[in-house]
Amino acid sequence: MTKELKQAIELALQAGRATQEERRRILDAVQADGPVRDRLLTTRSAADVLQCHPKTVFVYEKRGLIHAVRRSCRHIRWRASEIERLAMGV
Repeated sequence: MTKELKQAIELALQAGRATQEERRRILDAVQADGPVRDRLLTTRSAADVLQCHPKTVFVYEKRGLIHAVRRSCRHIRWRASEIERLAMGV
């Protein structure tokens, strides 16, 4: 957490009249490592990483090797961590 963000949270907590214990618990929770969002790749980018044709990416999905993130029927993305894992052969 950046110093500026920590100061902003501290000011907001002081303005809300939180107790010292409440401020400490909130700051500890914010500083704890939360879930990391994975980058999403287009089908073309995923194919470039895998060094294959874009249609092959869909074949890998059918086989269960990777999973698509579908925002709509035409808006498909792939998790970078899954693509990199498949490219490394792990």
